Amino acid sequence: MIRRGVTRTDGRNAMPIDLTAASVTEAVQKAFEGTEDERVKELFIRLVQHLHDFTREVRLTGDEWFKAMDFLERVGKTCTPTRQEFVLLSDILGLSVLLDLVHHPGSGSATDSTLLGPFYVEGRPTAENGSDISGEVTGTPMFFNGRVLDSDGAPVAVPGWTPGTATGRAPTTCRCRTNCMVSWPCVPC
Repeated sequence: MIRRGVTRTDGRNAMPIDLTAASVTEAVQKAFEGTEDERVKELFIRLVQHLHDFTREVRLTGDEWFKAMDFLERVGKTCTPTRQEFVLLSDILGLSVLLDLVHHPGSGSATDSTLLGPFYVEGRPTAENGSDISGEVTGTPMFFNGRVLDSDGAPVAVPGWTPGTATGRAPTTCRCRTNCMVSWPCVPC
């Protein structure tokens, strides 16, 4: 048992409480009781519960926790307005996909949601259907013929559909804005 003093948010010391591995979780969760935003309160209370349960389950050591905090600090320091390493970390941990699956479950009659694109690129050109958007890419051209339908199979007009990706090339290579019209299929190439 560890006896600790608890500091209140107004700077005054609250009465010390006896903390044990079994009681610390509830004590920390109580610190969020005054949170005005109910959703934020719920999220932090559940986060504390799961983080503490994880710590007990794997018997996390202080050294391991400091290494984890150092890792998170280094991830944060590499972030810039154009390089978001926490997004990559979310992807690596499978959280990005899980969020998408939880909030956009497939209906069985439509294409499943995906995180794999279309990777919006600001300033990409607008191209008429059937235009060559290959830029400096050489090789055999590909012709794409597709239709955009709603979950009942009816054609849908989609402004600004973005095809393709081109890794290691100019950001607009093999990308454009094109419109899919209800009366004819979109044909971006």
